[in-house]
Amino acid sequence: KVTIGIRPNDISTSPIEQGIPVKGKLVVAENLGSEFILHVAIGDVLLRALSKNKPAKEEITLYVDKTKLHIFSEEETRINILPA
Repeated sequence: KVTIGIRPNDISTSPIEQGIPVKGKLVVAENLGSEFILHVAIGDVLLRALSKNKPAKEEITLYVDKTKLHIFSEEETRINILPA
């Protein structure tokens, strides 16, 4: 069993290099003034992403930067899978 984490600023609403596309449903768009925190349900997982704009549709594709994934063991030890 592992835990995978990613920071909201490493998730994009536009295609990015090294991005993994994931489709989900916009649950909440938190307006912070200059940007939004998007709460997107992907199955039973909730991802949060930063965006300058509020999406017009409920169905949304996010792009997760695979080089920014953080993977931890059950013992909460970081696992490095990408070459340094």
